[in-house]
Amino acid sequence: MNNTSFGPATFLPPLVAVALLAAGAVFTFGSCTSDAASSVGLESVVDTVAGVERLTYGEERASELPWRFDTLSVIGGFGIDDSDYQFGGLTSNSLAGGAEGNLYLLDADGIRVVGYGPDGSFLGSWGREGGGPGELGGGFGGGPRSMAMGPGDTLWIDDQGNQRLTLIPLDGGEPTSLAMPQSSRGFGGALSVDADGLVAMLSTFSFSPGSVEGMPPRPIVRLTRDGEVSDTLWTAPAPHTDLVTITTGGNRLMLMMGQQFAPGFYWVRFADGGIALIETAAYEVRFVGPSGEPERVLRRNPAPRLVTDSDRQAYLDSLLAPPEEETQFDTAELRRQRAEATTFADSMPRVVEMRRDTRDRLWVGVSEERPGTLERIDVYDRDGTLLGELRDVPMPDHFFGDGLAAIIDRDELDVQRVHVLRLVESPERLESAAD
Repeated sequence: MNNTSFGPATFLPPLVAVALLAAGAVFTFGSCTSDAASSVGLESVVDTVAGVERLTYGEERASELPWRFDTLSVIGGFGIDDSDYQFGGLTSNSLAGGAEGNLYLLDADGIRVVGYGPDGSFLGSWGREGGGPGELGGGFGGGPRSMAMGPGDTLWIDDQGNQRLTLIPLDGGEPTSLAMPQSSRGFGGALSVDADGLVAMLSTFSFSPGSVEGMPPRPIVRLTRDGEVSDTLWTAPAPHTDLVTITTGGNRLMLMMGQQFAPGFYWVRFADGGIALIETAAYEVRFVGPSGEPERVLRRNPAPRLVTDSDRQAYLDSLLAPPEEETQFDTAELRRQRAEATTFADSMPRVVEMRRDTRDRLWVGVSEERPGTLERIDVYDRDGTLLGELRDVPMPDHFFGDGLAAIIDRDELDVQRVHVLRLVESPERLESAAD
């Protein structure tokens, strides 16, 4: 039996899981508590800097929230012969959900969209590889990887292979497309769509050997429903990159290499159009209003941990290690030159993931001791009030519907699958499920 664990719970293989769930079994992960006071968070110290409110929380542990996930279905995985349940290349940005609880996956490997009910039932497939209406570009770099649900149950897809946005209505209407904004190469990361249009991070970088001087800044822009940029909500700094030339087998290979342990850039959009973002190694979340005006800054200790010599050596050892599977190419020299060209940031980021749930709460994934590893989730209200912590719970890749979430993982044979979960917040319901 192929089992994968999230925290203390165990998920069954797709076909077995669906059968048991239909029979009334409930799979829950995370500890259960009925202490209502456990939902109380820490108090913040509030001050104002340059006219912007700042909330600062200490590093002591907040109370643990009595929230856990029940598994509704497991979709995909090894051993599924049905092509309707085969997909690959999924990321958190390639999931979209409807208000009714259906989930849609942007299958980068199959160059299509597949849809499922919360019970794992197959709803249909949309799109195929090509350049016509409703078709999606593939080619070099794989298929599209970003998608969002728009008004009228219309999927907005970053179709970079065709240099456009492809809009697919799920009610059977005719697909449409919008041209990419001028000077843009597409979008970097998540998409967010409302009645006014699209909000996304523009990607203007194009690799051209001999002309690269580093990555450009990354603006988060608002586009009208006609695809025109109307304004900029925030501009993220360019990540540190190095243009490296590696020689192997008599050939010269040019690579763009980023700094190891450099902070990621995370952003989410709230229901009112405002955004929250983090762009530094410090635990510092900025709230920006719907028009781009600063609202507040949320901070929490401890400070970022300094990168040590052992951290650097551990990464270099992993880079120099031979591949697990033998290949026809000798990659030892390539790995050695990459190791020599690697640079490191000075400190380890505290925040490693960030999401917004369907109740407009901010979920911040935090690394405490192990670099780059999610060890707790801090949950905040829209105004930055800390509600509490979650531990031994994975960060959902996508929230949708009424309290539903989806998590992407891989089974032991490295095949992607998706777990559809329901967030249970009531201690009484949790105790009933346990009984």
